[in-house]
Amino acid sequence: MADKLSESMAEDIVAVVHDLRDKTATLLGRVKADQAAITRRMDDFEVKSRRPNYSGGASGGGARIDLAEKVFEDAAFKSFSQTQRGRIAVRVEDMQTLLQTKAVTQADLGFGTSGVFMPERVSGIIPAALRTYRLRQLLRNVPTSAGMVDFVKVTAYPKASPVAEGELKGQGSVTYVAASEKVRTLAVWIPASKQAIADLAGLQESVNVHLLGSLLDEEDAQILSGDAIGENLNGLNHQATSFDTSLLAPSDGWEFADILGWAIAQLATSNYMATAIVLHPLDFWKIRLCKTSTGQYLFGDPSQMAETRLFGLPVAVTAAQAQGTFTLGDFSTGAALHVRVDGIVEVSDSHADYFVRNMLAIRAEERVALCVYKPSSIITGSFSQSPF
Repeated sequence: MADKLSESMAEDIVAVVHDLRDKTATLLGRVKADQAAITRRMDDFEVKSRRPNYSGGASGGGARIDLAEKVFEDAAFKSFSQTQRGRIAVRVEDMQTLLQTKAVTQADLGFGTSGVFMPERVSGIIPAALRTYRLRQLLRNVPTSAGMVDFVKVTAYPKASPVAEGELKGQGSVTYVAASEKVRTLAVWIPASKQAIADLAGLQESVNVHLLGSLLDEEDAQILSGDAIGENLNGLNHQATSFDTSLLAPSDGWEFADILGWAIAQLATSNYMATAIVLHPLDFWKIRLCKTSTGQYLFGDPSQMAETRLFGLPVAVTAAQAQGTFTLGDFSTGAALHVRVDGIVEVSDSHADYFVRNMLAIRAEERVALCVYKPSSIITGSFSQSPF
């Protein structure tokens, strides 16, 4: 009797266990299905919230062609999500329309897809090419607080001569010419959004560097080639003494270096000592790469080149100089750059409607005057006479 009771109880327990197992499996299946549905809805919501309106209407209105919505609503995909077996192929008839309606732009792949599409980010801002030599380095930089600089040029000097005892001494004369140069303004500005300046690290510094670089580029061009017309500076080449081409002997032949040598000699005949030479990069390297008939460099082994010099003088190699033109002279005493306001960068939203648009005007500006005291102390000329 006891054995039969035990057997019956065991069968009941097994039945209960099987029933609990079936109910648990059913419940787990429902939980998984609900979880999958919730996941799909969340994914669908995230995709829709990030995706612009491809129909061309404003966000939140009009018809939407949404790839994720097409996939999730497809019958084959719904069946697959329930069974999670086999494979599916969903046909999206509007794919071509979707791709043609809106082009992918840089803006779409930037802030709009942050966290979804992760681009490779190069830290910092790659700077533009800037000149390393500035012509103001050749000249004395003299501060001024005026808007006009007046000075005196001496164009003729007294000449002494030997005199016999008891005879009258020779009378000399000095010619003075009053001159003046107006302080000129050089400036450049760019617009920028306040958000870009605030959000992009290093942008403000990069803008400042490039604006000042542009300002100094124009200063170099004005110092050399300004024609004194309008607001242009009265440049060195505009006032310098012309090279005396009669110093060249065609029968001897000459090269670029010969012209520079004779220009230095011409300067010496006026009692000036050259302090520097200004050349275009292509002209400098034509001279620097001259070789002998045996292939040896005339100006020394390139591996031992430590300074940019010719005839012992420093050379300002700059693209501000016109190719084929040279300038040399006593820059330390023959001219000076009078600086009223040195290069400065200022930022303001007080321009047009910039305040209400969160825009900024960033300006670089300087005020300078170039004074050439002794035009005969500076010589300019052309390499066009050279057969090199």
